[in-house]
Amino acid sequence: MSWTTQSLAEALEKTGDYKAVVTDETALSVFSKEQEMPLVVVIKGDFMSVEAKMFDEKEIVNSANINELLLKATDFLQLSAFTIREVEGTKTYFIVGQLSSSTIIENVKLEIETMFDNLMDAVDLVLKQNEIDSKE
Repeated sequence: MSWTTQSLAEALEKTGDYKAVVTDETALSVFSKEQEMPLVVVIKGDFMSVEAKMFDEKEIVNSANINELLLKATDFLQLSAFTIREVEGTKTYFIVGQLSSSTIIENVKLEIETMFDNLMDAVDLVLKQNEIDSKE
């Protein structure tokens, strides 16, 4: 059985750990009781991604340094990768994790919890690097 946005939202709500809101046929927003920033879960066919917006490029002091930092961070931020996408004409940094759309709810919860942790760690890394770069 593969998850739909509705069935996954209901399963996540039942855990009592998350608020999940279906935003369209393929996506839902997931809110944790401990984190302010939501994650987006996108379900397409056999796969789902769990992702969050981090920064717009205009918020980055030196994008070359941030790009290198995030490439290196994939070694210790397990289950996560980074990407840059155009959003309304602005380059935007995202953190992304992927898994099967037919995985058990415990694996979905693990991915979501890991993504929340990694998001906070990655944001902290970028802010520290921005601070260093702004002094140069």
